Amino acid sequence: MAKRQRVAIFIDGPNLYKSVEGLFGKGRGQLDVIRLVEFLRQGRQLTYCSYWTAPLNQRQDPKKYAAQQRFFRRLERIPEIVVGRGHMRKYGSIWKEKGVDVGLAIDLLLYAFADKYDVGILVSGDGDLAKAVWAVTQVFDKEVEVVGIEGRVSFHLRKEATRSRILSKDDLANFLRQ
Repeated sequence: MAKRQRVAIFIDGPNLYKSVEGLFGKGRGQLDVIRLVEFLRQGRQLTYCSYWTAPLNQRQDPKKYAAQQRFFRRLERIPEIVVGRGHMRKYGSIWKEKGVDVGLAIDLLLYAFADKYDVGILVSGDGDLAKAVWAVTQVFDKEVEVVGIEGRVSFHLRKEATRSRILSKDDLANFLRQ
């Protein structure tokens, strides 16, 4: 009998959000992350899932901040899901998330080192994560499946992955909440 694969899912929230927004436009529905996680695990045992993002600035936009906090609480009700939090930093008039990529890379590496998964599924197109994926596959001998959005996945990230899956606009439409 074949060994059942243990899966851990690592989601780059800002990367996913910007990709969905790029395909569907602002305010065109919210991605149902829980349904996406179920789709990605494909019936395999889910041992861990992290959704990394940076909380919005409450004073800048109280309504968006409140909606984001409700989203975090909904995710955190699921035992296998952890919301990893970076932080926001202002550069002139632009706010940018910081610490998300580092948090994802550390999660990938720590859970591989602790032998908590056989297959890591990284939902991101960010090439900054390529070295972490390389380490997980080469040093820890784990599989890493990169899941990205069409036209928004780094060549270097895909090159280091065991396999990659590209989600199209039609694929993502199945996970939108209106």
